[in-house]
Amino acid sequence: MITIKNLYVNYKNKPVIENVNLSLKNTGLYFILGKNGTGKTTFIKAISSLIDFEGSVLYDEDVINNKRHDLFVIFDDIPLYCNLTGMQNIDLLCGKTNNNAIEKLNLLNTDKLCQRVTTYSLGEKRKLYLIIAYLKRPKYLFIDELTNGLDFDTLKVMKSILIELSKDTLIIAAGHNLHFYQDFIQHLLIVKNKKIILNENFVEKGGDLIYEYEKYFDDI
Repeated sequence: MITIKNLYVNYKNKPVIENVNLSLKNTGLYFILGKNGTGKTTFIKAISSLIDFEGSVLYDEDVINNKRHDLFVIFDDIPLYCNLTGMQNIDLLCGKTNNNAIEKLNLLNTDKLCQRVTTYSLGEKRKLYLIIAYLKRPKYLFIDELTNGLDFDTLKVMKSILIELSKDTLIIAAGHNLHFYQDFIQHLLIVKNKKIILNENFVEKGGDLIYEYEKYFDDI
């Protein structure tokens, strides 16, 4: 469980997030819904302790520095070891390599994994992130805009990975591909007016992301 109390985040002395209080369950996929520039990425970076914030964020009633090994965060700007091969990155970040699982995912072939990451395209780096997340099976997984630039077949694999991981992992995802996430999110977070609220009973009410977006952001 992640417990967030009185979370405030400022950027250049201007408030971006104000007085957020949330309790997030141990498993399931939380999708963050909001317009561009409203603080979705800032929220993920704050609870990951990648930027400064005020307030309290506890992971199973403990501080993040004691839980860092349980957390995996995927951003475009989170670096891999680019002078190492994809397989060497997997070994370092996962502690071991499961060749059968890698082959089953069929995201990157052996030849590509034996090449240095500096040669990878952005899409190939995202595929490597997915492989690592699948093998690592973190207790907490945060992802931001991971679907951008991925082809249809890769999105199918990504969806199956997230569905499988969400059974034992607390996943927080931000992005704009509402159709991709529509069918399998369990919880919805709304970001608006510097606040982040949990939309109660989202699934029970029909779980329609397009409807919820138009409901909260009909000023577009």
